Amino acid sequence: MCIAIVKPRGVSLAEDRLRICFENNPDGAGFAIATDQGVAIHKGYTSFTAFWTAYRQYQVDDHPALVHFRITTRGENSACNHHPFPVAAGALVHNGTIGWLGKPGKGPSDTALFADLLQDMTVAQWHRLRPLIEHSTGWSRFALLTHAGEALLFTAADWEEVDGALYSNDSYLPDPGVAAGTGLYGTDPFRWESDLTLTRLLPDGTVYRDEDLERDVLQEWMACYGEPPRDAWAWAVLDDITHDYLEEETDELDRLHAA
Repeated sequence: MCIAIVKPRGVSLAEDRLRICFENNPDGAGFAIATDQGVAIHKGYTSFTAFWTAYRQYQVDDHPALVHFRITTRGENSACNHHPFPVAAGALVHNGTIGWLGKPGKGPSDTALFADLLQDMTVAQWHRLRPLIEHSTGWSRFALLTHAGEALLFTAADWEEVDGALYSNDSYLPDPGVAAGTGLYGTDPFRWESDLTLTRLLPDGTVYRDEDLERDVLQEWMACYGEPPRDAWAWAVLDDITHDYLEEETDELDRLHAA
């Protein structure tokens, strides 16, 4: 069935929510971001770790973006059928099945073939043909991200808005009876933003910026590396340094309580 997400610039998608999307739609993930040079597509991620590493590396939260997690229905289960698909107007994602395109388990998917059919259309043509596309594809949920950062929705009434982003179905939700995670913070009690601010999550759900810890960790980072973190490995090391400081903080509190 898949799930597609339309994310405006500056909206943060929760790590635990993205993980649920991947677990519920595990046949490959990808995303497209609108940059000053146009739309850039990154896909072919077959593990959540690889996806999340790339998501942070390319600072997706800072851009208008499409995100997609696939379940194979038509076409083979391979990276060539992962979304988003490039079109002249930008990037295309799809949730649904186009019954008259593609074969189960073999060759290009229905969406890959559909993107090829409409490859050369302009943004204006996508707008003009929206009713026809909706009707002819069984009211599938498509989203087009243009090179200018505009998101064009198809079958818009069926999308769900949550925390500023749009989801094409409810497979971003945990299974009934499974406790939800800690929002943006995943399994960590802290989060580094792309602008190098550090926020922390308390057990009672309170979120605050810890400027003292932020300063100490960044001072150690700059002393070792001399420039801000940019690549995936650098963000992982920054997380490790932060964990070390938090362990020292916990040990100090334990000593105070024992005194």
